[in-house]
Amino acid sequence: MLTFKPTGDQLRDQGIKARTENDAAFMVAVRNTIETMPSLLHVTSEDIRHAHFKRGGIPPNHYNSWGAAVRTATRHGLLEPTESYRKANRSSAHSRALRVYVLPE
Repeated sequence: MLTFKPTGDQLRDQGIKARTENDAAFMVAVRNTIETMPSLLHVTSEDIRHAHFKRGGIPPNHYNSWGAAVRTATRHGLLEPTESYRKANRSSAHSRALRVYVLPE
């Protein structure tokens, strides 16, 4: 009997779908945050996170919801990825490289 293992892309998409469905209120709140940010601003997910909580935004049910929210915003054209990266400032992010996005006009 042959069994097929899901690809990395399929597993990623399943994870994003699960986070989006299980954290819908958070996803809407992050989208609202992004929509209030000035166009042509260059931001990272960390900048979005900071703006979200500064507005009194609700926390996610799971930390992976942040990635799902940014990826969903990108797919909907709210963010455009650039070729640039910045080092994360939060200590819990362990100085990882964060993609820089631009908010379209």
